[in-house]
Amino acid sequence: TTSTQNVASFLTKHCSRCHGEKEPEGDLNLKSLTPKVAGAEKTWRHIAERLLLDEMPPLEAPQPAAAEQAGVVAWIKTELAKTGHDLSEVERK
Repeated sequence: TTSTQNVASFLTKHCSRCHGEKEPEGDLNLKSLTPKVAGAEKTWRHIAERLLLDEMPPLEAPQPAAAEQAGVVAWIKTELAKTGHDLSEVERK
C-alpha cells in the first residue's frame, strides 16, 4: 500500500517543479500542503482529479509509473473518504 511518505515523495518528484513555492502554476503551492487531508479536501481532491484525468504531470514531463500514480490516487481517495468526500464524479468520466 502507498504511505504518506510515498505520496510526499511522488509530489516532490513529479509535481513540485511547477507547483513549488516560487510562482506556483495554477496557484497550487505543494510546499505548503501537509499530508493531513482534513481541512484541505479541496486541494487533495483537485490533485487526485488531475491525476485520474491524466492532466498531470503534463505530457512533456517525465511520467510516473502507472502503479505508482494509482497508489497515490488510492491513498488520496482513502483519506478523502475519512472526511466524507469522494472522487465518484471524476471516476465516472
